[in-house]
Amino acid sequence: MDYANSITTRVQQQIDMIFAEKIEEADSVLEMYETAVEIREFLSDRKNISTPGFLMRRYLQVHSPELFGDYTCGRDYPDLTAEQNVPWPGCVTDRIAKKLSSISRSVHGLTISTANWKKYLNDEQGIQRLLAVKLSFVLNMDREASGMLLLSCGHDLYSVRNPQDFICLYCLESPDRRIWSYAENLLSRFAESSGDLRKQTKAAFSAHEGMTEMLGTGLEEILFSELPSHDADGQLVAFMTGIRDEFTALRGGKYAAGFSLTRRSRFMNLTRYLAVLYPEYASWEHELISFEKLPTDEDGYPNLKCLVRAMLQENGWEFEAWQSEDSGADQNELFRKEIYIFCKNYYEHVNAVDRMIRRGDNMQPVERRDILLMGYFFLVKFLELSPSSGKMAELRKLARGGDELDGAMADIMDWLTDASDADNDGGIMYYRRCLNTLLAVFDFMPLYVPFSFDRFILLSLLTNDPAELVPFIMCENRQMICEDLEEE
Repeated sequence: MDYANSITTRVQQQIDMIFAEKIEEADSVLEMYETAVEIREFLSDRKNISTPGFLMRRYLQVHSPELFGDYTCGRDYPDLTAEQNVPWPGCVTDRIAKKLSSISRSVHGLTISTANWKKYLNDEQGIQRLLAVKLSFVLNMDREASGMLLLSCGHDLYSVRNPQDFICLYCLESPDRRIWSYAENLLSRFAESSGDLRKQTKAAFSAHEGMTEMLGTGLEEILFSELPSHDADGQLVAFMTGIRDEFTALRGGKYAAGFSLTRRSRFMNLTRYLAVLYPEYASWEHELISFEKLPTDEDGYPNLKCLVRAMLQENGWEFEAWQSEDSGADQNELFRKEIYIFCKNYYEHVNAVDRMIRRGDNMQPVERRDILLMGYFFLVKFLELSPSSGKMAELRKLARGGDELDGAMADIMDWLTDASDADNDGGIMYYRRCLNTLLAVFDFMPLYVPFSFDRFILLSLLTNDPAELVPFIMCENRQMICEDLEEE
């Protein structure tokens, strides 16, 4: 079955082709390892992770050599195009951070301190989505590099449903427009011409499924019109004003970056499959435990927060007991404390996703990591089922629903049945295939093992105790993983 993105425009396809090359390269490296032990060792090595700091350092090395002054690549700092994710010497980081802070202020009108730039370059601080966009402008990144930076931070790619993203895509196409104050000016012009969407009191949604394609096509025509910048700017603002109701506006002037009617619908369909595997969750009252049936709405969709609770409990991912108040705790204790924060924030995030589905305020769109996480919980539980079990029959019945997700789930279940007869060495092929199929249904980029969350999910499928692997992946990047969930 073809799971190609039905709403992807030629602009997005160009980006996808670039990412496809990177994914193919990463997959070819992974395939060099023959056993599950070798794969785990490779995936657990932080030098193989594409962190935001690493991507920024490498981009600067290639595209802004003038910033390094007398420091020579390969002698004074490592060549990151040939080596893995290794840090710069402190003197080099200090110089570049100072230069970037000055450029941020003088060119882009942004106040980003030298101290903060050092933290971003060294992966010592998480980067929220809007900040990641601003940093890519300061670094003069093109669309490809800016998109990779967003993904490495755990955020979704630019969305034409978001007017700010729409303008950023336009600006990133040309080096002359990669100035943050330039992008802000265009956004202000759009807000003024469209009646200032920030004054809205309720969230607004387009009811026109497929409008994403029209938005992307309109942007493409402007990008390749070869008009002078002033005329192109005016055409952009006029086009955006004409279709302003198609942008996903939230109260307070914020926008849902990855809003998609199709994605929202398929996500809710996916929760039906998970509800079959996780039909109940544990509840405590006055130290007494009881098991509650997973609540569903009138349409049969499970409550998202209760579903997440059931999945975490069933798989032993209950981290409340891991909290530590010991300020002198070792690295493992610190890791446990941060994982607790991650899980707590995930509950908040899934509540915000639920508000998007119910069309409420303070909401967040379905993210790529949601699909990876849900995919993991489906895979591990499905592999425990007997082919003749009632749950298996119920899942197979759901898969006969007829839409794209149902077709994908039918194929995934067939592959997992084959995987149950394979050892871990062969199983990884099935796991990657299943996750990539699920990601494709939601129009997300395939599994990319250099990203920390992707490799965490893949590692978790290769071990009986994922908690043992999390320190390798998340400890040094814990803020990067969890801080972005605090946005909105």
